[in-house]
Amino acid sequence: MTAPRAMLPACAYVASGERSWRSSELTRGPWHPDHQHAGPPIALAARQIERAAAVLSSGGKEVARFTALAQREADLAIPEGLPGHPLPQAPRPPDASPPAKFPFGQTFTGYPDLVECRVAEGAFFRGPSAIWFRLRSPLIEGEAPSPIERVAVAADSGGIAEARIYDATGLVGRSTQSLAVRRRE
Repeated sequence: MTAPRAMLPACAYVASGERSWRSSELTRGPWHPDHQHAGPPIALAARQIERAAAVLSSGGKEVARFTALAQREADLAIPEGLPGHPLPQAPRPPDASPPAKFPFGQTFTGYPDLVECRVAEGAFFRGPSAIWFRLRSPLIEGEAPSPIERVAVAADSGGIAEARIYDATGLVGRSTQSLAVRRRE
C-alpha cells in the first residue's frame, strides 16, 4: 500500500551534485517498484534544456519543440473491443473533473503519488479518455516546476500511442509514442 500523503517524499528529485540528481520513490512506474516512469526523467531533461535555452538565447527565444525517446519492452494486455483512437476533444476543466486513481501499482510509492489525476472524459485506462495530470510534489527539491516541466512529466502517460496535451486555457502540445506490439508465444 502506498504511504500516507504526509509520509511521501517531498519531491521527485534531490540534487546530489552540480549536474546530478537522486530520484525519490515518486519516480517509480506504476507497473513495478524497480522501474522508473519515463515522465519524471523526461521532465528533468526538459528542465535542463529550458535552462540551457535561456542562457544561450537572446531576444526572448523559448523552447518550441522537445523530443524525448525512451524504449523498453513490456507485456501489456491491450483490452479487446476498443473503439479505435479518435482525436480527443478539449476536456472539461480540472476542477470540474472527478479524481481518479491508477488501477495498478498502488502497492508501493511511485508515479501515481507524484501526480494527481482527474477524469475529464471517458474512463481511466478503459479506452479513449481525457485525463488531467497535476504534479502533487515538486520535480526538484525546493523549486517550483516550470510549465514545460509540468507538461513533460505527464507527456509519457498518453497510454496506447498519442495524446493531445492541454492546460486550463487550451491545447499546449502533443505526445506520441511508438510502440512495438508483438504476439506472445
